[in-house]
Amino acid sequence: MSATLIELRAADERHAGECQRVVAAVGTCDAPDRLIARVRELDGFVTEADARIRGMERDLEALNGPSDAEALREALVEFDVVWASLEGSERARVLTLVLDEVVVDGATGEAELRFRGSDDRQGAVS
Repeated sequence: MSATLIELRAADERHAGECQRVVAAVGTCDAPDRLIARVRELDGFVTEADARIRGMERDLEALNGPSDAEALREALVEFDVVWASLEGSERARVLTLVLDEVVVDGATGEAELRFRGSDDRQGAVS
């Protein structure tokens, strides 16, 4: 994304520079219609590039923000309130949506969890 942002900034500078050269070349004379059209076209390119640059800068800022692990921790803290408000059948439904398999060791009473979409097994749970 950084390379694209650099390319956009370079294109933005090129378009703005060309626009300034066209305006300077025309001077105070009445400009031909094709030059006026070109200036408008360049203005559109500059406006579009500026908007894309701002969008990419926002995206980069978001990527440099809190990690997914931090966001997950925050969501789980908030989830406690939601979980507490669920009835037993609703909790069971949520668990069936996120868990693929639960293996219980009868001798130790520990459970091993496998979450949907993951090949990793979660550590034992008592």
